[in-house]
Amino acid sequence: MRYYVTDGRTPLDESAHQIRFEQHEGRLVAHVTRAGEATPTVHEVDPSSRGEGWLHVRIDDRGYDLHVEPTGRGGYLVQTGTRTVELEVVDEREIVARSIHGARSAGSGAVTASMPGIVVRVEVAEGETVEAGQTLLVLEAMKMQSPIPAPGPGTVTQLHVEPGQAVAAGDALLTLG
Repeated sequence: MRYYVTDGRTPLDESAHQIRFEQHEGRLVAHVTRAGEATPTVHEVDPSSRGEGWLHVRIDDRGYDLHVEPTGRGGYLVQTGTRTVELEVVDEREIVARSIHGARSAGSGAVTASMPGIVVRVEVAEGETVEAGQTLLVLEAMKMQSPIPAPGPGTVTQLHVEPGQAVAAGDALLTLG
């Protein structure tokens, strides 16, 4: 499972810091890819509880005492020494769920991508009448396919994408009239 981490001010998408954990020869290993970098760094991690809210985390050969407190807004306040940071952490399933529910219809009727991906299938044609919730197309992001539903009833007036096309967050996928 891959996790995405930001400071709470940065958009939480596939460009955030990414952490993937695995067991390797009885040890917990973290593959950390920093935002904007392509190659992960690999660290041996050994977390242990130190009481309510306190964790001791050994990363490679260094130890860190952390106080972790949920914020109630989907994030965490993490304190080490005198430094406190607010972090948002979600797994890849949540990123995909946000992309499905985040496909939106702008005032112009344009249904836009909420995150980068590849168009796998277009399931409607220009001129076709659709119902709210009907699958319009399927996007693939982070190796997971996500159907993009119609935000409401309407008629497809224009398709802006085709299968195999890469899209960025905010790109118009199609227009409903």
